[in-house]
Amino acid sequence: MKNICIVLSQLTSAPMTEKYKKEMQRIAERIRKVREFKKISQQDLASQIGISQNAYSKIELGYSKISLDRLFLIAKLLNVDTLELLGSKRRSSNNLRT
Repeated sequence: MKNICIVLSQLTSAPMTEKYKKEMQRIAERIRKVREFKKISQQDLASQIGISQNAYSKIELGYSKISLDRLFLIAKLLNVDTLELLGSKRRSSNNLRT
């Protein structure tokens, strides 16, 4: 968990370099895919987060920086591990059970 926080804090506090923009777009794409798979509308998720649908749309498009708190909340609301949204290769303990 400590490593996740370090990586996320670097992403959320980093200047908007091309590498940063691409990584944020990858995270945004994973958020969108999970939300669509779970058949949750942008409006519903935005309401649960406490932001407008327009603001949420900017998150999914990678146009808006996402805070650590907001990323953890989105993961919780989508019922997925934060590592899944980050695209980590590491598997959570739930995925290792047979």
